Amino acid sequence: MTSQAETRHAARLCAVQALYQMEMSEGGADEVAEEFVQHRFADMPVDPDEALFSAIVTGVPVHQVEIDRAIA
Repeated sequence: MTSQAETRHAARLCAVQALYQMEMSEGGADEVAEEFVQHRFADMPVDPDEALFSAIVTGVPVHQVEIDRAIA
């Protein structure tokens, strides 16, 4: 049985990879998120929490300026 912590960990890992892909390819959040859900989630040993993954991938661009200021 897969725990909630494991599915959330998998979602965060996929989100970091998706954000990197967005940065490198200049792809949009929706496009990259859809690709990950359709093709990359299947490669994960645990099914990622899709809602958390989507919230991170779509939320980061919305809050990009705030995030950049916080880590600068």
